[in-house]
Amino acid sequence: MIALALALFLKQIPFFAQLEEFSVSRLFQLTRNYENVRDPESGALYCQTPDARARAAQSQSQNAEEQDAQLAELRDQGQAVSVIQSAFPVVPVPPGIRDDIEIIGITTADINEVNFQWPLDQRVYAAIIDRMVPSENSLLLFDINFIDIKGIFGGSGCGVEFNCQPIGGRELRGQTDILSESIRNSPHPILADYPIEVSVAQRESERNYEGRLAVLNERGRIRHVRNGGYATTWVHLPIGPVVPIAETLDNMGAANVFIDPVINVNRRIPIVIRVRNRERMNELDYDPNVDDSFYPGIAFATALSYYGVDLAEDVEVDFLNGYVKIKNIPERSFQRLDWNAGGMVDVDIMARPNPERTVTIPIDNQGLMNINFRGGLYCFP
Repeated sequence: MIALALALFLKQIPFFAQLEEFSVSRLFQLTRNYENVRDPESGALYCQTPDARARAAQSQSQNAEEQDAQLAELRDQGQAVSVIQSAFPVVPVPPGIRDDIEIIGITTADINEVNFQWPLDQRVYAAIIDRMVPSENSLLLFDINFIDIKGIFGGSGCGVEFNCQPIGGRELRGQTDILSESIRNSPHPILADYPIEVSVAQRESERNYEGRLAVLNERGRIRHVRNGGYATTWVHLPIGPVVPIAETLDNMGAANVFIDPVINVNRRIPIVIRVRNRERMNELDYDPNVDDSFYPGIAFATALSYYGVDLAEDVEVDFLNGYVKIKNIPERSFQRLDWNAGGMVDVDIMARPNPERTVTIPIDNQGLMNINFRGGLYCFP
């Protein structure tokens, strides 16, 4: 009780909250921020702007040719080489940061290439999925809310509100249909996120909300929850992906972030988000563990797909004891290219394998986990 009272005391008084923020920020700058640090072997900056990375790739064309030759030799030996390995230049990453994650951003140059048409034609996203097919052990997450049915590109109502006639024998298909087909046919897990709104007012304006919620609750809700009544709620209305997309995704999670109201910094990430069942919460037999909905954050949903476990069966949440447990992680490894080893090496899918094949994540009563952040600006390629 003394520790709890002290924690509340420190949080409620701005001076102490700011002092804590200064201490945490200073500690990060000293131990985790690699923004101006160079790789000891290559001498290159760990964290480079995209333009600097592009210039480095051009200036190292000879090294790139050597790497291509090594990749070709590995292919000739029958070893798997991913699209990521062959398409992107090898750049150093700071210690503690995974080098098998690629962030594909949309830049002003990309928008210029499509004649400033925004939102993008969803066939672009479908093409990315199709291109990733040869890449073994890959997982693709779209940080995009697919919450609207998209008709034929060029006219939002075409194919949705009225019929259209094709020109020159072209196939007329809605963007949502094309994208959902690519997701369905992909051999790899495909994920997307969705918002959970703080107000229920938007419910009436969402098309087919009940149908979308039914699919979300069937495929994207955590089932094994203990002491759910101890979880605080800060959002109220999940806006799931449209049904054709939601039915084909491997997994989906909430895109919400939680900004600390005192320091205005995002230092925690949602692992589990509780949404109260407003229709049942005043009933005598109301059980938060069963009647309320508990949704994974998108980062947590991505981890589940990476491990290859089932959201409904292999996740256990206990809000009183403050943990989320991932269970039944399969004993599986994958091959990754290790230049120092001179070839492919086997790597367990767990960073710290254990006999129980479980991972336990500490959370608070809001379902948030502290971010073990590393890096800095431009530290992630």
